[in-house]
Amino acid sequence: MSSHIDVVPPYIPYSISDENASSDTIIRGRGSVDAKGSIAAQITALQSLLDAGEVAEQDVMLLFVVGEEGPGDGMRFFSNETHNLHPPPEFESGIFGEPTENKLACGHKGGLFGYIEARGTAGHSGYPWLGKSANELLIRALAQMLSTDLGTSDKFGNTTVNVGRFDGGVAPNVIPEYARADIAIRIAIGPEDKGASIVADRVQSILDDIDPDAFKFAYSHCYGVVETNCDVEGKLHESILFVPSD
Repeated sequence: MSSHIDVVPPYIPYSISDENASSDTIIRGRGSVDAKGSIAAQITALQSLLDAGEVAEQDVMLLFVVGEEGPGDGMRFFSNETHNLHPPPEFESGIFGEPTENKLACGHKGGLFGYIEARGTAGHSGYPWLGKSANELLIRALAQMLSTDLGTSDKFGNTTVNVGRFDGGVAPNVIPEYARADIAIRIAIGPEDKGASIVADRVQSILDDIDPDAFKFAYSHCYGVVETNCDVEGKLHESILFVPSD
């Protein structure tokens, strides 16, 4: 059973309504739900199963990681270290904790995380014909990406693009030579091992149509939609989780 113990901004101050209350205690603050609620539920459930003799200590592993919203360095470290164990652990199944309104997720979108660079020609804004704006090129590319269907499925909806960061230019009256956007694409198509490549090819096609020589598109970890098994005994509700567990 796994979840992540780090969270992302914004900062929300910690508060607790009544530490002495049993069922009406309300905990607020950054990280109190994502994903501390999942961690508390997993630990409590496992302890109950151990106390009841339903499982043995060697049957279950608790793995809580960091780097969930970034490079996934916690999970990568665990994965690399398991290769050094003899014999390496074997798992029949995995349960990953994410806030899902107490619903069992039957799958989640894939992801592609990277950046797009645009290079133009610097110049003075008073003589626009002498320059080539990297900002303009990148804005046109991002606008096209946001308005294009990069991949849609009945189960997972639309592939969406988040422009998380944009940098470009040096001054208002200077034609920018360089611009960069950091992006996160939530992928709604599969298969898991190829869905991201399909979307990446569609993004690259947009860039090539705008200017085949101006752009660099690079990305790190990427994958298509992930189907999970939600047909389990005692299930009350099910849902599709639209934010991937990175």
